[in-house]
Amino acid sequence: MRANFIGLLLYATCVRFYAGPRGSFDQAALLLALADLAVERGDQSHKSGSALPLPLALIAERFVSLYWGHVRPFPADVPANSSPLLSQNLGQNISLLRDIGAMQQHCPTLAQARASRQWPQLIAQAARLIQLMPLLKLQTLRTEARPFLYDNSVRDGAILLKEGVAGGCEEVQGAVVE
Repeated sequence: MRANFIGLLLYATCVRFYAGPRGSFDQAALLLALADLAVERGDQSHKSGSALPLPLALIAERFVSLYWGHVRPFPADVPANSSPLLSQNLGQNISLLRDIGAMQQHCPTLAQARASRQWPQLIAQAARLIQLMPLLKLQTLRTEARPFLYDNSVRDGAILLKEGVAGGCEEVQGAVVE
């Protein structure tokens, strides 16, 4: 199982430093969300080897929390033909950035957003987007799926982290977060 987490660290390093022109913050955010949730939700049985279900809604909440500060407009002067928001890639920004930005117009803090009536809609939309893109792409190397953290499927609104992943995440979380 330790080899999986060495792979996790290597993958995190690649995502962070070799994302390329399209960028991969969505994959890095997903990786951080999974590691955080595995540590928070894993009990002793999960840390010693049991599989751990993680609901997409929880992953989406963590994902939105990670993006929240990155969606704030930059204070510097911005050319008239560009956006003052974070550019996810050289193409179009992912729609989640737009949705979070719209939420921030009415709820300037994350705490206010979580308390708003629109929060469940934002999380549901984030969960759909995560399932479409980074969830199935996170464990893909070029064109080959290599599921070592979870099977590339969603059952009953959750993914199932493989046996030992929660415990491994706890071991390496500090290194991944840094």
